[in-house]
Amino acid sequence: IYVSVSGFGQTGPYRERAGFDIVGQAMSGIMSATGEPDGGPCKAGVPLSDLTAGMWAAYSVSSALFAREKTGRGQYIDLSLLDSSVSLLTNLSGCYFMDGSMSERWGSAHFQIVPYQALRAKDKEIIIGVTSDRFWGYFCDIIEAPELANDPRFVDIPSRAKNRDQLIPILERYLCRRNGNEWLKLLEEKGIPCGPVYDVGEALEDEQVRHREMVVETEHPLLGKMNTTGVPPKFSEHPGKVQGPAPLHGEHTREVLSETLGWSDERIEELVRGNVVAGPKPRSEIGIPLED
Repeated sequence: IYVSVSGFGQTGPYRERAGFDIVGQAMSGIMSATGEPDGGPCKAGVPLSDLTAGMWAAYSVSSALFAREKTGRGQYIDLSLLDSSVSLLTNLSGCYFMDGSMSERWGSAHFQIVPYQALRAKDKEIIIGVTSDRFWGYFCDIIEAPELANDPRFVDIPSRAKNRDQLIPILERYLCRRNGNEWLKLLEEKGIPCGPVYDVGEALEDEQVRHREMVVETEHPLLGKMNTTGVPPKFSEHPGKVQGPAPLHGEHTREVLSETLGWSDERIEELVRGNVVAGPKPRSEIGIPLED
């Protein structure tokens, strides 16, 4: 089974072009729908196209392995950053196919559901998702604004979306009366989707993230003990785990070629000397201080 990941795939008019994550985000339309309404197109804060292509690659290889178990035949998998990014358009592509409409940039907000975004409380912004009219009634009671529940401008989901420019400032005036964590506790009690807006450090220190073992300690051969992110799926019978840190450049080349392919040490060394495959680099070449 051979999987090839490139910018645009092995066929088509763009097959020879170089591709990077930001190109995939831009050409898929994702950037056009990302950012503040009065700003320009934005890429995601993580390499979304790269990561999606990698996940599709892993899924594709798993599917090919299953097929090989059934048929005894391997196969070649052609995967691109652009294709992977386009696969994420979901509701955006659905709207375009239905009536030709294209999403505006909404910041953290949703184009159909209001409020469903970051809102300013007394001390910080929090995420609130009032996804049904039943939740809207609960929400109005929580913020002590029962008159809003039956206000004709906001009485149902379409009305709230139509009048979002009037509604959001009103809600933030109420929310500014208490700190964010106070509101989150009240919202959680009613089952209304909500949460804090963390920075990366806060996310990695969160008690739920730690409980789910999404931060794990590994032993790096040069740097010693260090943390990395864990494995999201929790299998009941064969739980996965992080086996170690990210490998050094060429760290496993000899292991793979000898143990998997059965090649001799002499053959592998010849390939390394000819720069056909990568062997481990000296410590000085990978930016690690020579001192212990």
